[in-house]
Amino acid sequence: MFACCGELVESEAIDALLFRVRAKDRVHVTTGEIFAAFPGFEPSTDELAAIHARVEAAGMQIVDAPAKLAEVLSR
Repeated sequence: MFACCGELVESEAIDALLFRVRAKDRVHVTTGEIFAAFPGFEPSTDELAAIHARVEAAGMQIVDAPAKLAEVLSR
């Protein structure tokens, strides 16, 4: 669980995001997708680290810039 917007965010929310990304046959998640999944979310350093760890444990990369995304897609 993560604290978000004064509430706890279940790990199912992260799982749902990862499921949507996998359905597109991708192995990366953008930071924009993470923040879009949690509107109003302003994570602490620990919360952000937990999200990153969860995504990476699922075998996915986090991409946070358009140039980096282009690099990942070109592989």
